[in-house]
Amino acid sequence: MDEKLTLKQAVAQVMEVQALTDYMKHLPARDMRSDKDKLQTLSELGWLLYAKGEHDAAFQIAKPLAQVAFDGNYNRWTWLEHANVLLALTAPEEEKEAARQHAIHAIEQAVRTGDKDIVEVKKDVHKRFLNGDTLDTDSIQRSIDEGDRAGEAARRLILLKNLCKIELLGGSKAYSAERAAQEAEAQIQAIREIEAELGLFKLSPFA
Repeated sequence: MDEKLTLKQAVAQVMEVQALTDYMKHLPARDMRSDKDKLQTLSELGWLLYAKGEHDAAFQIAKPLAQVAFDGNYNRWTWLEHANVLLALTAPEEEKEAARQHAIHAIEQAVRTGDKDIVEVKKDVHKRFLNGDTLDTDSIQRSIDEGDRAGEAARRLILLKNLCKIELLGGSKAYSAERAAQEAEAQIQAIREIEAELGLFKLSPFA
């Protein structure tokens, strides 16, 4: 896990994974134009496959992406951070602890990077995140109210990522890791129900 990759190298490695070929064919061309587009799309694909229970395929996506270091670009880091959390969740047993430590270090290092004032702001945002203050369930309820099942799945996937990150980092007194894990499992079950109803390729990032 100590090997560093550029974004271009990491994306190229994911694109070459044979087990992902059938999924790649269904990804919209508009979302695969640049390396940044590919990063976002592939990171989302990894999480959808994780929710579906295809942990090995998700790991094949997460591992190369998690080897791209934080460079101060938060537009990229959001998706790279998601890949790091996914890596910790899907790594095979013999790699799991190393993957967990790698992911935790990468996330915490990003929080500590920057000028003193910026770091203090990031620490405050991070604390609020671990307390569950920024978890969004309202958008899920809006999708339910509107009967938008695909939109509901996409928003549940976002919530799943955040809950898994809280669990990985140990949670807080206000929002325990155990609570985050339970809520994450509930999101997985809901996403699987929607996937069974609509079909995988009707969900983001395919649609």
